[in-house]
Amino acid sequence: MRYAFVAICLAVFFPLSAAAQGHTQRAGPSVRGSQGSVQTCGYIDAKGKIALDLPYAAAEPFHEGLAVVTDYSAGTDWGGRNELRGYIDKAGKVVIKPQYQRAAGFSEGLAAVSKQQDKWGFINKSGNMVIKPRYHQAGPFRAGYARVCVERYPDRWGYIDKTGKIRIKPKYINAGDFSCGLAPVATGNLVKPMWGYIDRAGKIAIKPQYDHAAGFLDGLAFVAKRIGNNNFSYRCIDTSGKTVIKNVTPIGEGFSEGLALVWSNGGRGFINKKGIEVITCAPTSEMVPEGPFRNGLARVSIGQRWSYMDKAGNLVVGPNQWVGASDFSEGLAAFARTSTRRGTYGIIDRMGKLVTNKRYDAVGVMSNGLIPVRIGDEETGKWGFADKQGKLVIQPQFDMVGRYTEGLIPVGFGDEQSAKWGYIDGSGRTVVEPRYRWAAGFSEGLARVETHEGAGYIDGTGKMVIPADLYMANDFSEGLAWATDLDTMEAYCIDRSGNEVFRTKNELCGSFSDGLASVLVKHTNYGYFDKKGSVVIAPQFLRAEPFRGGLAAVSVGKSIQQDERWGYIDTTGKFVVQPKFYLAGAFSEGLAPVMVSVNGNLENGGQWGFIDTSGNIVVQPKFSLAGGFYDGLAFAVTGDPVNPRYGYIDKTGKMVIEEQFDGAGDFSQGVAGVGWKLGKEQQ
Repeated sequence: MRYAFVAICLAVFFPLSAAAQGHTQRAGPSVRGSQGSVQTCGYIDAKGKIALDLPYAAAEPFHEGLAVVTDYSAGTDWGGRNELRGYIDKAGKVVIKPQYQRAAGFSEGLAAVSKQQDKWGFINKSGNMVIKPRYHQAGPFRAGYARVCVERYPDRWGYIDKTGKIRIKPKYINAGDFSCGLAPVATGNLVKPMWGYIDRAGKIAIKPQYDHAAGFLDGLAFVAKRIGNNNFSYRCIDTSGKTVIKNVTPIGEGFSEGLALVWSNGGRGFINKKGIEVITCAPTSEMVPEGPFRNGLARVSIGQRWSYMDKAGNLVVGPNQWVGASDFSEGLAAFARTSTRRGTYGIIDRMGKLVTNKRYDAVGVMSNGLIPVRIGDEETGKWGFADKQGKLVIQPQFDMVGRYTEGLIPVGFGDEQSAKWGYIDGSGRTVVEPRYRWAAGFSEGLARVETHEGAGYIDGTGKMVIPADLYMANDFSEGLAWATDLDTMEAYCIDRSGNEVFRTKNELCGSFSDGLASVLVKHTNYGYFDKKGSVVIAPQFLRAEPFRGGLAAVSVGKSIQQDERWGYIDTTGKFVVQPKFYLAGAFSEGLAPVMVSVNGNLENGGQWGFIDTSGNIVVQPKFSLAGGFYDGLAFAVTGDPVNPRYGYIDKTGKMVIEEQFDGAGDFSQGVAGVGWKLGKEQQ
């Protein structure tokens, strides 16, 4: 996985909402643990001076005096990732500790946050939840209203006030924030939405007529109409719907401080509100504008370096060797770097001994005798593969790599926009030429791939056996896979020939295991159905994980925030281990990690131990972090989870490899990847 270490969202044209979330990730394997020890971030002032130098892995712009930071070592979230978000003030002090899986900036005193995968609520600056988590997606408050998505597939967006009361009924398939008294909304269907604008009473102010529409900024908004299949005609309108500027193609969200970033004769430039270009950067220019003006400065890139220009087009900050930089907000801009505190990774055996003195910049998990390794940083480094002795057997040459399964490895070249994926075998020989936008590992003889037309499946020769006309698709499991209908957005189950087996209007369908798949029914509770689409375990769980060896971890209670407790059920839905744990992981090698409270509460974090399949505690809860058992060992931390030192325990709970690493991965085939902060490597 590739991590975005500074949250910079510069979309080419109209970042309207969080509705269009991607379902694929850049697949660079990484070691679990303190990813913040590899990359650090901070904030600079308008003179380029470092105002805050922080130990976090990611930082976002300040809003109302607080900023979101991401700490990969703050603890394990419910999905098993060490990735939690909290808030700091301008002195760098933690105001709201990292505890959220997702978190947005503050606006009008409130911020949208989520502690689970699909429900958002709002907190105040004290960290108190003032609007309960009940929304699939949520935007910031603007002029007292926030857009929220209350239904999924198809989406239904409306607007709430600061009490959580619905003020504009959720009936739009997409929606933007209010500004200048108007908000962009989309009607129709997800395939061909029509955008217009409503006022705060919910009445149509500018009728739906555009294929795209951005929010009003500085009193103007960019809109577009489709010309042909893939071309658009852009213009800028005022709040009456009158065209003010014609024939201009925006980059990003629109006007800011009187200027807007646009495409200009193959290059980029800034126009004023009369449409006159005041700053021009030709296609041959080394300096490329990347963001809008904030606090009088705009972000620019110069090769792999970042800088800032003023409104005269002059460089005033940098350039610097940062791997990321944000726009200025409230006098500060976030940056990320690798040059000063970079970590190193190695490979250890089950005795804790390094199998080679070779150091890498990232390592993955061993599979079929190969372990993915990266040489170089996140942005410019290349992935290759090493053997059990840490010796390079496939030279680093790939920008992205996926799971090595069924004899083939998906590999990618280029960035996420221009990526071309193909497949190699274990010797590094190209088996399927790079030609796909994205490619997954093989599962049951087929692999998911994405083309410009959609998602489909190929066999081991690269032959397309299920046409790429699906909106989304999942891996095959027990002969079945989930796909999404492009027209209805309904989920349906297909067999290995691509034939529809059954269809469901439910959402969040899990993969089949032990003949069952989890399903979220009516956005409320999870249950399980069989391969014929029949519900065999009634919807009754807050969350539900796949079956592993006949058992599945599930949670019950009034809500996730109140009294949620985890236990384990069998394939009949009967509890084999009663729900009494605060968190629970999957069984592996006969044991499962579970978390209990410390002195009856979770204020200082819970403690992890392990149970057997009967629910008996076999390793007492005494760890602040713990993973599953693989090759008889599990990584664990006994000390501070914020600055962890990882070691490995055996199935008796004995620490057999002492706590000495800043990052640790699971064992596989007798080896594991581990990481150190610079200067702390084993000698």
